[in-house]
Amino acid sequence: MIEKTFLNPTTNKQWRIEIDGHTIRTCLNGGKVKEILCDSAFQVRSKAASAMMGQMRKGFVYQNRDAAVGQARCHRFVGKDSNGFMPLAASPARDDFFLTRVVGDFEDETLYHFDGSGEILETVSLGGKRMTYEQVLCPNDTLSKAVYRVTEGEYVLVDLKSAQKVVIPNAGWHPFFSPDDQCFSVGGRFYLTQTGEEIANPFPFSVRQGLNFSDTCMVRTRGSLMAVQQDRGSSPIELWDTGSGQLLASIDDPFVVRQVNFAFTQSGLVLHTDYGAMSIYSCAL
Repeated sequence: MIEKTFLNPTTNKQWRIEIDGHTIRTCLNGGKVKEILCDSAFQVRSKAASAMMGQMRKGFVYQNRDAAVGQARCHRFVGKDSNGFMPLAASPARDDFFLTRVVGDFEDETLYHFDGSGEILETVSLGGKRMTYEQVLCPNDTLSKAVYRVTEGEYVLVDLKSAQKVVIPNAGWHPFFSPDDQCFSVGGRFYLTQTGEEIANPFPFSVRQGLNFSDTCMVRTRGSLMAVQQDRGSSPIELWDTGSGQLLASIDDPFVVRQVNFAFTQSGLVLHTDYGAMSIYSCAL
């Protein structure tokens, strides 16, 4: 059973939600308990996410600073972007992170600066008639490898220290490097980054074959940790320790439905959706 209590810091009211099988129960400030019966797991996720979003839009925030690995540390509503596009900038070397969203009909663009518990440290107006497509937060580390897609059927791996290039024939999507940069994967296949030689899957989890651009596959790394979401739609995000080959957690909250982006911070995994919700999951090991 999933149970979460949200607090509105302005009114000091509480709102609780319980998800028990196909039954959802909600209660505002100790009042009458409302019960929602669902027909399927998908309906449970959809209705639970909708109920939580409704309260979060009113200012309710979920926070649990003592969350275990893979459990939510924070859920809050940041604000729906006009284009459903909210670039995320985070680094495994620090706990604070940034989100950017367009306000109204390009009337303004706002940069949000959060701390590791999900509190807003500051907001900055970037001005109207603009939209940030991507932002990068310096990890205070040395980038050594890069990859880019040159044609519909080729990728080029570049060693930024030696300028050595390796061409890899592959028409797949969703490339990622292993934590030690020794292996590169795209489209469910694996290669040595130094030579481009194809190898067997070195990871403890299987990777789907034939992924195309519309799939929601995404992999993020922090040291030996890998966060993996392979299927489009409502698949969970798996948190793996590649050193031990252990699955640490499967993040399957109702907000992991229309996944847009997620990234590691120093002690957490930040997730945001295209309907304005931001979540932080504990990854402190």
